[in-house]
Amino acid sequence: MLIREYRVVLPITVEEYQIGQLYSVAEASKAETGGGEGVEVLKNEPFDNYPLLGGKYTKGQYTYKIYHLASKVPSLIRYIAPKGSLEIHEEAWNAYPYCRTVITNPTYMKENFCICIESLHCPDNGNQENAHELPPEKLKDREVVFVDIANDPINAKDYKETEDPTRFKSEKTGRGPLTGDWKETVNPVMTCYKLVSVEFKWFGLQNKVESFIQKTERRLFLNFHRQVFCWIDRWHGLTIEDIRAIEEATKKELDECFVEVAKGGIEIIAVMATKRPRSYLIDCKSVNEYNSRLNAERREERRISMDLQTYTIHYPVGLGKDNKQLQRYYSKRRVTAGKYPIATLPGQYQDWFVSYTPQELKYFPVNSVIYGPVVTDPSKLPPLLTSAEEGSPSESDSESTPSDDENEKTKANDTSSTSSTSSDSEVDGPPPAPTLMKERKPKPNAVCNMCKGSTLSNKNNVPEELVACSDCDNNVHPSCLELTLEMVDVIKSYPWQCMDCKTCVHCNQPHNEDKMMFCDKCDRGYHTFCVGLKIIPNGKWVCRLCAQCAQCGTTEPDENGWQHETIKIISPNGETLRRHHLLCHSCHKQRKAKIM
Repeated sequence: MLIREYRVVLPITVEEYQIGQLYSVAEASKAETGGGEGVEVLKNEPFDNYPLLGGKYTKGQYTYKIYHLASKVPSLIRYIAPKGSLEIHEEAWNAYPYCRTVITNPTYMKENFCICIESLHCPDNGNQENAHELPPEKLKDREVVFVDIANDPINAKDYKETEDPTRFKSEKTGRGPLTGDWKETVNPVMTCYKLVSVEFKWFGLQNKVESFIQKTERRLFLNFHRQVFCWIDRWHGLTIEDIRAIEEATKKELDECFVEVAKGGIEIIAVMATKRPRSYLIDCKSVNEYNSRLNAERREERRISMDLQTYTIHYPVGLGKDNKQLQRYYSKRRVTAGKYPIATLPGQYQDWFVSYTPQELKYFPVNSVIYGPVVTDPSKLPPLLTSAEEGSPSESDSESTPSDDENEKTKANDTSSTSSTSSDSEVDGPPPAPTLMKERKPKPNAVCNMCKGSTLSNKNNVPEELVACSDCDNNVHPSCLELTLEMVDVIKSYPWQCMDCKTCVHCNQPHNEDKMMFCDKCDRGYHTFCVGLKIIPNGKWVCRLCAQCAQCGTTEPDENGWQHETIKIISPNGETLRRHHLLCHSCHKQRKAKIM
């Protein structure tokens, strides 16, 4: 869990802020809703006898909202995202001057995701050390961040000249513009103490996601409070009854955006259609008809495209006499031609592709190559690499359609590749030498990056030495990472990396964190596709530097290297689990013979 307290100083009174905050939230809800998606208000009602901040506040206003994010993300994300993952639920208890907001995703993440925002509004300039009365253990983990609505830098996409406190001057109150060290001289003044606790339980992503959410919250606080101050002429003079009326009108307007009409099993969202003028509906119908005609013309009449760089005309499969060469190529090999044999434009769909063997994939792509490196002079390469490189398929940009001579050459190369690599394992080759990095020892006064303790006291108040990352300044207790004493001894023998800097031993890349797994003996990181696995196995997994044959117990593989194998077992509760095994080549052959 990552805890930060944001302190936002404003040139208004605590009573004025209550009106300005509620007004700005209602207006933002309407602005974020459109096209059938956005903010859905389910409840907005008073609450009583609900203790907040140790029982100091017990009654106020309760709201329950659902944020629909499907229209806010790319279409690819909407397609692959699990059901319910794009709906965020928000519960808020407003017992002003104290407020609590809890954001969850109960459908998909359940208890593994939670954002809690506690706000306390006080008439000072941000000098209270523990406004939220945190216990010592939480106060130790809390980080204080000051937010200046006038002087802090703002994202160019968020900037609006009408919402710039350094230029705005209120006509009703005469406040503004805010320049220089305005927080020390302005009157009236108040501070919003916003305590944000973020918890995201997802192995390998927790620290990065929690840090990203905290950065996003700071950006939202900065933009929102700039807006509250610069909208002061809109809400100044309103009463709490006026605000409740605005909230009810907003809820009614948002509810009209979520009228669901079932038709043919498809959900149709009617977005306030009755309030649209007739001319608008006529224009929408005209646009729909034009798009239909354009797509039909594109499918039926404009299937041919021209490369503007080479002036080569590309014909889709099935256009008769203009595509004889490709038709002859497919008929000779008795292969059914698809509609899209080659991608003529970036990102275009292609249904024809070359299948490479696991041995060939170890030489490319460059960013995850296992064998190599490639040198300009082939004579300097070892015999194994030279023959394998000659047998690897090559790319050619001179002609999009393969000729018969090229096919014969490819066939000969494939034969050469097969003969030269027959002695190698198709699953795993000899282990590459890991990248050497400078080893770093903990500083004398270093503290743990997770529990903030030193070598004298860890999270269990027990003395424990720190391990240092070889790439950054982070130090951490082994117990905070749940590392065993055996693993600590191994970690000291090589340049260990922390979770934020962890890279794959094979490709030396930090990307694809969802496919990164860690050895249970040395804590080195490996991508699943770099070691020949399709998915991350359940239970214990060891790398080939720490490997031992699961059948005969040998720690030295033969020339064919280790063979990875994933087996399925049934747990006592009936759940299917996957377990990873490493076998030497001879045991792997015996196991395959038994299965067959």
